[in-house]
Amino acid sequence: GRSLIHQLIVKRPVAIYGAKKYRGLREDFPKSLIGQPIIFPTFDSKLRYDLEHWCQTRKIVFDVIGESQDIGLKKLMAVDGMALIPAAAHTVNRQVLSGDLVEIGKIEGVSEELFLVAASRKMPNSLASKLMQTFRV
Repeated sequence: GRSLIHQLIVKRPVAIYGAKKYRGLREDFPKSLIGQPIIFPTFDSKLRYDLEHWCQTRKIVFDVIGESQDIGLKKLMAVDGMALIPAAAHTVNRQVLSGDLVEIGKIEGVSEELFLVAASRKMPNSLASKLMQTFRV
């Protein structure tokens, strides 16, 4: 099999976001999160395992009302006040600026990572090589 070449291109901190009605959870964060409804990432996401580890080390038990990888769906449910969501700031920027979502608190040590992945080749692809060397967000 071919080996894969991967390169981390962006790493963004993750925070908990929710509708305005959850603003009070900023007090006594993260303990204030205990028992709160949340939509977790699915098990095929590294973020899911990082969040579970964060919760276990802080003894935070959420009411997980759903699991989704679809950020659009998670944002709609959060704006509607149904649940909190973990997200990187850039994915909810518009909703935060409009006041539909507020940041409750940062999840220390948890980040969302984006990688550029390519297969190594016997015959190099000049475009792929250039991208791997220069791509930035």
